[in-house]
Amino acid sequence: MMRKLLVAMMWCAVVAVPLRADLKYTTHTEIKTAPAGTAPAAPGNPLLGLIGGQLMQQMLPDGSSDIVYTVGDQGMRMEFVKGGLAGTAEGTVILMLPNGGVVQLNAKDKTYWKTTLDQMKASSQLAGLQPEVVVKPASGTETISGVVAHRSEYSVSVPLPIPAEVRTQMPGIPSTISMTGELWSATTPYEKYLPMLAKAGVIVGGLGLSKLAETGLLMRQVTRSDLFSGRQLEMVITQIGEEAAPASLFAIPADYKEVPSPIK
Repeated sequence: MMRKLLVAMMWCAVVAVPLRADLKYTTHTEIKTAPAGTAPAAPGNPLLGLIGGQLMQQMLPDGSSDIVYTVGDQGMRMEFVKGGLAGTAEGTVILMLPNGGVVQLNAKDKTYWKTTLDQMKASSQLAGLQPEVVVKPASGTETISGVVAHRSEYSVSVPLPIPAEVRTQMPGIPSTISMTGELWSATTPYEKYLPMLAKAGVIVGGLGLSKLAETGLLMRQVTRSDLFSGRQLEMVITQIGEEAAPASLFAIPADYKEVPSPIK
């Protein structure tokens, strides 16, 4: 009798274990005052300070942003649960499917549009936004949300495609925007998800910063620039774990209407 009971309990335990697990994590991004001695000197030209202020306002219009990621065999899902980020409004959902397709769901007006990773890359190239990114491993580790992450340093130089006549009319406009920072990335224990995250780097990083995603799962990232006026942009993973995600998370709701993609 006891043996039958044990067998029954073991069978229930096996059934209760999900057949598929997905990685789920939440990132928090905000603008902070940079620690003393870490921020680049503020630009001497007031115009550059104005550009920097507008850049940060466009990057984080609400001051901070929380995004929930779900990554697995079904693809990658980004849900902007609180605050907008880099032109993407709160409530937006972006899906990256295994076949390279990309779908953006806009909750406000219940619409969606489709594109592909290749089209996104081509659009970035046409816009002239091809930054030079250099990543160098550095010493030190940090445990973030229970995951050990290794530190790297990076620099980014983004050319600004501003016509010559505009530069003549507005002297002092830089030809490039330079940024530096540190990132802490992890390759374990979630290594099976890294290929999907690296593939989705063009979405996560934006502006060609997908090279940063190649270092592993970005647990924390700090970005500084002389345009930021003593502030820094910081992203950190606040929650992370595995759970089975329902297929509905990667489906287009029936009451959503398709609209033309802004990416050609």
